[in-house]
Amino acid sequence: MQLRDTMREMVEDYSRQLDLRDNTIRELQNRDAQQQTEVSMLVYKENETLKQENRMLRDKVVILEDEINRFGNQQSFAQNTQALEEEIGRLNRILQEKEQVFDRDMADQKNEWAEIYGAQKSQYDQQAREIVLLTQENETLLTRLEMQGRQEMQGKGCPQCAN
Repeated sequence: MQLRDTMREMVEDYSRQLDLRDNTIRELQNRDAQQQTEVSMLVYKENETLKQENRMLRDKVVILEDEINRFGNQQSFAQNTQALEEEIGRLNRILQEKEQVFDRDMADQKNEWAEIYGAQKSQYDQQAREIVLLTQENETLLTRLEMQGRQEMQGKGCPQCAN
């Protein structure tokens, strides 16, 4: 009887452990989804800001090119043209730098997401393996418990339990 009680306690303990691990997996999945949403939102906002800056710089380049064309007929054409071309060059360099920073940030963000995903997947897989092992152990203990109960009943002379 004591062995049966001990085995029942072990089965209940393993069942609780399985439930706790299932809950942990669900919590991790929810947390992972929330983190990805927050990171995506931050990247989206930064992306939009950079796009807006790029549009401003392109608009300024267009305005400066128009000024070059307008001042082309005046006497100080060479001076105005050179100043405007230098400004256009400067703005184009700034634009390229912003685009490079944006591309670099996106690559870094993708790598960070890959690391987060890898860590979460590894943790999920480990817990899934542990659940399988605990489930198998639980089934083994239940089988032992049933066999022990049958043996005790047969030992007491229960003809119905012989089957």
